[in-house]
Amino acid sequence: MFRSEPRFLLVRTNLYAIQWMVRGNLTIYEADIAETHRRGLTYILGEMNSIACHGAPGVSNTAGAALWTIEFTLQAATLGIKELFFHEGIGYKYNFMQPISLNRSIVDGSPLDPPAPPHIQPPFYGGLVVNTFVGHTGGAFEVQGRRAILKRLVIEHADDTEGLTWAGQSYENSNVSPEGKLATEEVDLSEGFDIRSTCSSRIPDVVEYKNLRWFVYTLLFNAL
Repeated sequence: MFRSEPRFLLVRTNLYAIQWMVRGNLTIYEADIAETHRRGLTYILGEMNSIACHGAPGVSNTAGAALWTIEFTLQAATLGIKELFFHEGIGYKYNFMQPISLNRSIVDGSPLDPPAPPHIQPPFYGGLVVNTFVGHTGGAFEVQGRRAILKRLVIEHADDTEGLTWAGQSYENSNVSPEGKLATEEVDLSEGFDIRSTCSSRIPDVVEYKNLRWFVYTLLFNAL
C-alpha cells in the first residue's frame, strides 16, 4: 500500500518568469528574516497575495496564479518564513474562492444576472498542491530510487479561469468536493519519467505570459 504522507515533490513549469519574479520579490526579505531568527523570533507574512489592490483581472484569477501560489509558498518556506496569510475578501480578484454569490463581475464590475454562485478560483488548486505536499506532518523530504505514485496538476491555458484538474479531479462545484476519478500513475524513479510542457522560454513580464498556451504538470510522489 502507498504511504499517506508525501515524500517528494517536483514542480516543473518551464514558466521561468514565475520563479524569477517570486524569488526576486521574496529575497528582499532575507536580511529581515535572518535578523528575526537571530533574535529567536518567528517570521510571518501577515498579509500578502499576488498583486496589490485585491488583484488584477486576467492575471490574479487565472491558472497562472495557481502556479504562482505554489512557487511563492514553497519559496517562502525555503527562506525561513514560518506562515503566510493570503489576503482574501468578497469579490477580490485574487481569492482562492468566492464564498458568497456575486452581483457584479470581478473582472469589469458589470452587473451579473443571474448572480455568480459561490465558487473556487484557480489559486485554490495551488493551495491543494501545497497542502498535499506538506501533508499531516508539516514537512516533506526527498526520496530516490524507489517506486512511487504520481499526481498531475493539469492546466491548458495560463489565462484559464476554470477547467483545471488536480490528480484528474475538479473541485469546481458548489460543495468544493472532488469530482471525477482519481488519476495517479505508478512510476519507477530509478528509470526516470517524462514531464511534458509546450513552454520553454523565459518570459520577462506577467502580462505577457497570461495568453500563452501551454500544459504544465506538477508531480507529487508518495513513496511505496
